Order: sequence, then structure tokens, then C-alpha cells
Amino acid sequence: MTAMDDNLRQRQLDLVEQIYEAAMGPPHWRGLCARLAAAFGADSAVLALLDERGPARVLDHSANFTAAMQSQYEQHFCHEDLWARRARELGAGRVYSSAELVADADFMRSSYYADFCRPAGIFYVVGALLPLAPRRHAVLGIHRPRRAGHYDRDAQRQLAALLPHLQRALRLELRLEQAGLALRCDEAALASARVAAIVVDAELTVLHATDSAAALLAPASPLRLLHGRLSATVAPGGASLAQLVRAALPGPGRAPRAQSCCLPRHGLAPLTLTVAPLPAPAGSVPRALLLLRATEQATVDASALRQLYQLTPAEADVAKALAEGGSLEQHALARGISMNTIKTHLQRVYAKTGACRQGELVALLHGSAAIYDVPGLTHSCDDGGDAPPYTVRTGRPHDRLATGPRDARTAFAPTHCDRSTS
Repeated sequence: MTAMDDNLRQRQLDLVEQIYEAAMGPPHWRGLCARLAAAFGADSAVLALLDERGPARVLDHSANFTAAMQSQYEQHFCHEDLWARRARELGAGRVYSSAELVADADFMRSSYYADFCRPAGIFYVVGALLPLAPRRHAVLGIHRPRRAGHYDRDAQRQLAALLPHLQRALRLELRLEQAGLALRCDEAALASARVAAIVVDAELTVLHATDSAAALLAPASPLRLLHGRLSATVAPGGASLAQLVRAALPGPGRAPRAQSCCLPRHGLAPLTLTVAPLPAPAGSVPRALLLLRATEQATVDASALRQLYQLTPAEADVAKALAEGGSLEQHALARGISMNTIKTHLQRVYAKTGACRQGELVALLHGSAAIYDVPGLTHSCDDGGDAPPYTVRTGRPHDRLATGPRDARTAFAPTHCDRSTS
């Protein structure tokens, strides 16, 4: 093997290493196309993800591709790419040169050349179309100007040696992207429900914690983290956190079972804690999921109530006050309005929600989407957008009983409802 062969092999190994590092996510692809272009004596290179149902996504490109060109390719020219289209017809997954794909004369007559390739000095290509998932491909193009001539077989063989690694790395990135999406979805759902989550092993080593859980690991919290391991102050007479985790995990002759307890806090209601086995593939290390909730965070979104049940601002305020543990008297005093007005609002809430009693109403509201804390999702309804927000001063006009037909849902309210305000 000559020194030239050694250099070529080392360049290929370096490219393979960068390709697999790039699988960690979009930022890691940057710089790969510049190195590919240099390795093949080319002026430019582009790597993009193609989706038959929508726009493309350029993962990386060499310096001659401007931001405007990237946007043009992603939005339009990905569907006009003659080379990618022809490679799909001939069979994806192998290396092609432009000589095998499109005749020079046909290429020059295309809008793809005139409007996109020619301004960038692109005429010849060696590249591949790689299948990744149903209706999703990656396209790699390494380009030359016309004066440089077609790529030869040696260039195709060199790229073919890299192709399996590139395809694996791209598929790995898609899997990591899907896993990351699932994780973000789970954490967003927990956060919107105001639930903190911590994953521990049998030794109470913290393996993962949501942002809201990390905020609970403060000096005054009943939860403490020391050298990566979790401990907690539990209510007197209760089992220790270690005992709860052991009981929740599978063991000899013992099936896993969820455990619950309260963690006392100075000057506040205790945190409620549930420890459950975390589902995992067979043979993996057992792990426990700790779910924590602070009772003072059990709030109800008044805007969401108005959207869900077509309540007025005043009615939603009454419903919110009851759902958060307040009394009608406290609410009347805080708003500076009479108990008769409050009771009128409550009767209208009963009619619109179908609830009969305060306990039933509270249960209904706590089981609704109004308990979720989702920024930007619910704070948009204000009686069609033209009514002023409810205040002590502006709430009085809404005290009038509604006229006209009853809400359609009230026809399904049980006729025996007490509608009690007590």
C-alpha cells in the first residue's frame, strides 16, 4: 500500500468518524459538506432530507450555498431536482454521476439548471439518493463546474465506500429525533399537569429529573440530593423513600406495586409523592418513577373554563374560586359584590356545565382541560373578543340573567338536580 493509499484511507476514516458524530443532531452535520467537497476536489456539496409530502430540510452545505439558495431549495427546487428524481427512477441507495442521470443538453434546458444550478456554478454531480423511512430520503450531491468535466469511476467508488455509513448515521439521527420528540412530549405533558418527575434506580441514584422536579431539590425542600442520590423527609410513621422505592420495584417473589406518601413542608401543605415502577424492556435494570405534586399548584385556568363551557368572565371566576378550594362568601368579599349575584353566577355555571352541586362541579372542573398550564393555548377567549375583562368595576353588567334560548347542553341536565349553592 502506497503513501497515497494511506492518505486516502485516513481521509475516509476521518469522514466516517464525522458522519457518525453528526448523527447526534443537526448542528453536528455542519462542516461535513465542506470536507466532502475538498476530498473529491469539488466546488460544493449539499446534504438534504427530502419529504415527498412537503418541503426539504438542508442538513449541511458548502460555503457557495447562500441562505437564500438554501431556502429556495427547501421550498421549491427540491421538487425540481432532476438528479434526485432520476436517481429515484433508477433505484435509490447507490452512487450516480450526472452522466448516468441526465444528458448535458437536457440538463441545460431545465429550469433547475437555469434558475438554481447555473447561478451557483453547478453543472456536474456525483451523489446518491438514500432511503431512510417511508416517503423520506436523503440526497447528497457533490458538485463541479462544467469546465471540470464529469466525475470518473474512482470518485464513485470512493463515495460508495462512505455511503453505508452515511445512511446508517442518517437513520440513527431520525431515531434519536423521534426519541427526543417523545421525551419532550412527555415532559411537556407532565409540566402542563404541574407534575414533577424523577427517575431513580434501586440505590436512589437520580438518572433523570424534569425541570420542575429539579426546582424542588432546594435546601428547604423535603427532597435532598447528595452525591447524586436522593433522600426525603416523609410524614411521621411513614415508610422511608428507600423502602417505598424497593416496594415499587420487582423483587424475589414480589410483584412491583405503586406506593404513595406525603412529604411535609414547613408552612405549606405537604408534597404528595407516588413511586411507581418505570416500564422498561425485559432484562434491563429496574428503575422507579417518582411523581410529585404540590397542592398549591392545583390551579384552574379561568380562560380555559370560558372556552370549554361558554362561561362569562364573572361565571368563570366563580367556578375557578370553588375549584381552587375557596368559598362563595370569600369570593363575594374579594370581588366586592353581593351573595345574590354570586349565587346567580353559580346557577348559570350549573346550567352550562350540567353539574348539580358544588362537589360535582369541582370534580368536573378538575377532570377538565382547565387544570393544564399550557402557555399560549387558553388565554385567548374573552366573550368573543369584544367584552372587557371581568373586574369588580366591569363585572356588574354581566350580572344580568341571559335572555333568549337556553344553551343546548342544559337540555341534558338531570331534572332532579339540586342546584344548591350551599
